[in-house]
Amino acid sequence: MTLETIQLLEQELRATYPSAVTALDGGRRLVSLPEVDFPKGCRPSMGGALVVLDPNAAKPEMYLSQVPVLPSGGSVSVGTVSIGGQAWQTFSFNVAWEEGKHNAIQYVEAKLARLRREA
Repeated sequence: MTLETIQLLEQELRATYPSAVTALDGGRRLVSLPEVDFPKGCRPSMGGALVVLDPNAAKPEMYLSQVPVLPSGGSVSVGTVSIGGQAWQTFSFNVAWEEGKHNAIQYVEAKLARLRREA
């Protein structure tokens, strides 16, 4: 992603999530979203998320502080990574995202949409 795109995505995230906090980690921009709403029926109903904007990546990455239990009662496979000195959970779900065509909110919502589906 270009630096211009990263700045635009950060602005979009901060406008949608006013409590967002940003930090730099090497060349990556980390945007912490203290509260995102999980799809209806997930437990818990909301949680923290981290969006990583990396100039060496083709698209953003998103991690959760806790991957919720799905509405079906099932769960998705998760992994744990350390970013910015904190542990974050990741789950495998490929989101089609194209620089200049899609925005940051579309990416976040598409990732969260995976949690609506059965495990």
